[in-house]
Amino acid sequence: PVSDAYQNLLKIETAANEAAELGTQMQVFAGQARPEVQMLDLATLLRELEPVFRGLLLDNITLEMQIPDEKMLMRGDADQIRQAALDVFLNASEA
Repeated sequence: PVSDAYQNLLKIETAANEAAELGTQMQVFAGQARPEVQMLDLATLLRELEPVFRGLLLDNITLEMQIPDEKMLMRGDADQIRQAALDVFLNASEA
């Protein structure tokens, strides 16, 4: 069994990483940094976001994600794609 302290440490690490990504996104938005355009697998990125989406769900909302097993390759900035997916999710959950 994993101790509560270890689980809390993992949560802190995740929050710190998310804060660092947010800082980078803010720099890109402000024009102080350039987006990192690269080949991405959208399916993997969405799978990684699923726990975030589930953590934001209200009790009266059910999330069903149908992500194909095959890769969904695209060029883009991972942080910007994550933010766009999160924005779409939040808009849909509030509708």
